[in-house]
Amino acid sequence: MDITYVTIFPRIIFILDIIDTYTLEIVGYKAGFSITKNDVVKTVTKAIASRHITDSLTIRTDNGPQFKSKEFQEFCTKLGIFHERIPVRSPERNPNIERFHRTLKEEYVNLNDFESYNSFFKGLDNYIKFYLRERPHESLNYMTPSAFYEAFLRNNVNRGVLVV
Repeated sequence: MDITYVTIFPRIIFILDIIDTYTLEIVGYKAGFSITKNDVVKTVTKAIASRHITDSLTIRTDNGPQFKSKEFQEFCTKLGIFHERIPVRSPERNPNIERFHRTLKEEYVNLNDFESYNSFFKGLDNYIKFYLRERPHESLNYMTPSAFYEAFLRNNVNRGVLVV
């Protein structure tokens, strides 16, 4: 999980993304003119619910104030989430989300002229859907993240492993 930002018109838009490091799916995100510790908690809660996670979970972040906040730490403790914070100035320790942010900026932000903030937010939703469902990844054997996840579920169900 990480937060990046882009400048559109005179304002900065922050984007919080949560990536499944196995499937490369974006399992949760929020964009806005600010990202608070409460936004982080809500976004993680939605991601957990969407994946039906009931057992162990590790979340890796940098040392941003939202992630270091007392509220987020208490949230992780309450849910039994292991929160791993990477060392300061070491983005290479969280490569999947850093790579996604680079791709997002190269393929979406830098290639578009936005008419309004609303057009940016709507386009961001569409880009993330494209990234999940249409954009193949070399590291996933040229499958999309969604197709890779679906194949993972099928293969594990066929082996008698229940994955939720």
